[in-house]
Amino acid sequence: MEIPKKDGKVRKLGIPTISDRVAQMVLKDYLEPRFEAIFSPHSYGYRPGKNAHQALAAVRENVKMLDWAIDLDIKGFFDNIDHRNLMLAVKKHVPEKW
Repeated sequence: MEIPKKDGKVRKLGIPTISDRVAQMVLKDYLEPRFEAIFSPHSYGYRPGKNAHQALAAVRENVKMLDWAIDLDIKGFFDNIDHRNLMLAVKKHVPEKW
């Protein structure tokens, strides 16, 4: 089913089955440690054991040492990312062929 968005576009709504959810969790549990090992320790979005409060605490400490900041808004990131490049990045770190 397609859900209308404020900008006039639509988003497809899919309802995962129990087997979909189980497969997603197995994959997450299998791949997450591998990707966590290569992610920047300064990244806080959607990371296990990291939250917005920790990100704000890091910002408070960083502004004492630096006079600049980087702010990123990833709204719509997965709607706009080049899928081919994403899959190349996954392939680099996931040698399994399943």
